Amino acid sequence: MVHQPDTVLQLVGWMLLACGAALFALTIVTAVLAARRQDSSKRRLQALSVILATLGSLSVVIGGVSLAAGTFA
Repeated sequence: MVHQPDTVLQLVGWMLLACGAALFALTIVTAVLAARRQDSSKRRLQALSVILATLGSLSVVIGGVSLAAGTFA
């Protein structure tokens, strides 16, 4: 089965967009957990939330560019 480059780019783009959505969901969960905590783990959860949000943003941006490149190729 041979794939065209534009089809592969679209597939990669959709997969990265889905990963970005999952990372944003995990960001929300860690933010809620951090809001409930009062001890020293609160700071670690907040840092994890920021890292997950950053990775989610990068995933969405790269996925969008890949999807656009596959669509307009």
